[in-house]
Amino acid sequence: MKFQSLVSLVVFTTLSSLFFTGCASLDRGVSQKVSIDSSPPGATVFINGEEYGVTPLEVKLARKLNHEIRMEKTGFQPVLEYIAPASNSQSRDLIRVGIFEDLGYYVDLEPRALNVTLKTNGEK
Repeated sequence: MKFQSLVSLVVFTTLSSLFFTGCASLDRGVSQKVSIDSSPPGATVFINGEEYGVTPLEVKLARKLNHEIRMEKTGFQPVLEYIAPASNSQSRDLIRVGIFEDLGYYVDLEPRALNVTLKTNGEK
């Protein structure tokens, strides 16, 4: 009887963890690596209002969401850019599976690499 209880507990725990982590994936979608760089390097990068680090930087972002990228560096004008989902080659498939669409497999973030030249405060 103890063995059955243990097996039931393991199965329940495994299924629960899959279910609850799956919910987050459905909401945000699968992630994609995006590189962010600036000239000159060393700009502080904010993604959707949250500080992520300084350039050059590689981050994983959810494919299904729009992302606001802000770069700031002392002595330079702040820069605001956007990264957004765009249809990829898989989106042209005639047969599309619902869960893959929900997870964002039919879109890629564009641009995949963001390279910005910062302008000094007095520059136009």
